[in-house]
Amino acid sequence: MNDNPPIFHPPDKITVSIKENNQVGDVITIINATDADCPKTGNGLIKFSMGDRFLSIIGQNGGYGNGQYYSAQPSNYFQLDSDTGKLKAKVKFDREEHQQFSFLVHAEDQPGI
Repeated sequence: MNDNPPIFHPPDKITVSIKENNQVGDVITIINATDADCPKTGNGLIKFSMGDRFLSIIGQNGGYGNGQYYSAQPSNYFQLDSDTGKLKAKVKFDREEHQQFSFLVHAEDQPGI
């Protein structure tokens, strides 16, 4: 039976710091969620995905002025492994260009086998 939705840990939101001038491919964090359904049937499997837009607070040299918001696709900057929840950097981050990112991650309940 597939009657339990995925639950994030922590349940509300997470905040992570990204090392400036990181390496492309660095793991930023691992998104955690669980499903109480039986994993042997496939009902307990979870697939992660990113929302299609994010907000970024642009830094002083970002071309938009300090503290302004910019909207773009998270997949331009981040790679999320849909099976493991590993969030990796696709670019080198520079605080002067982007001070903060905010976006949604979805945990989708998988149908049973």
